[in-house]
Amino acid sequence: MYKGIINRFEEENAFVEMEWLTKKFSKSMFPAYAAVGDVVKIEGENAVVLAEETEKLRLETDEAWEE
Repeated sequence: MYKGIINRFEEENAFVEMEWLTKKFSKSMFPAYAAVGDVVKIEGENAVVLAEETEKLRLETDEAWEE
């Protein structure tokens, strides 16, 4: 299992940041609504967007920018 943040999409690939590295996965593994900045969990050939963790991360990021 991998867990990370979607960094970008390029052609048929999704790049996910995980701790100190970025890994490339097939874009077809991700739900159609997945977006850059989403927190995802990847198990086998399936990726799931973790909505609650994504929202928490966005709130933390917004607060940091306000400081």
